[in-house]
Amino acid sequence: MKSVIRQMFLEEKGSCQSINPSENYNETRNEIIEYENKFKEWIKSNQELFELYSKISDTTTTLISETETTHYVEGFKLGILLGLELLKD
Repeated sequence: MKSVIRQMFLEEKGSCQSINPSENYNETRNEIIEYENKFKEWIKSNQELFELYSKISDTTTTLISETETTHYVEGFKLGILLGLELLKD
């Protein structure tokens, strides 16, 4: 069995590329894209509103990315702490 550390280094485990999204994720993503495209079409005649929506969308994407990163790091730390606790017993 290949070590987990080696698998992480080779991006076989734990990387975005190695995680397969669920069917629900794909369906929800497609819904968002559909709604977003309809909304953009609806507001495209109002440049100020379109630019504001673009800023909201970009900022939301940044926030989601930061949230996912923070949760990943905290989960990783928790996993290490659990492993250390198991080694003590």
